[in-house]
Amino acid sequence: MKNSILYIVGAVALLGGGAFLFLRNKKSKDTSKLEELKNLTTNVGVVSPLKITEEVKKDNSKNIADAINLATDIADLKAKKVKYATMSDNDFSRTNEAQNGFWANNPSVLKQLREQTLTNISNNIKASNEKIVALGYMEVNGSISKI
Repeated sequence: MKNSILYIVGAVALLGGGAFLFLRNKKSKDTSKLEELKNLTTNVGVVSPLKITEEVKKDNSKNIADAINLATDIADLKAKKVKYATMSDNDFSRTNEAQNGFWANNPSVLKQLREQTLTNISNNIKASNEKIVALGYMEVNGSISKI
């Protein structure tokens, strides 16, 4: 009986201490948020709608230019991937990726180099697609389309 009472009193004390610490921390967070809001509302200036639309147009034109560049890069990478996938070993051995003919007489190394090159190109296409999607566009045959 004495042990159960001690356990109950201990549990209540732990819960009370935890609640005290939680509420004390919450109060300090609320106070800091109120101060932050106060600073935001007192330091707000009036911005003309014209200035806002000019900034939006600037951002949009930059996004469009970036998206067009990415779309061109994606189309070039896709074409390069198809080219490397379909060319003969002899032709591939003369590319920069195959070290300009150094491995021309070693078909197993050429095969590995081709696979590695195609994997790298695929990874670059994927990364560029993620960037263009983040801008709000997608690549369609070398041009852009709004998502």
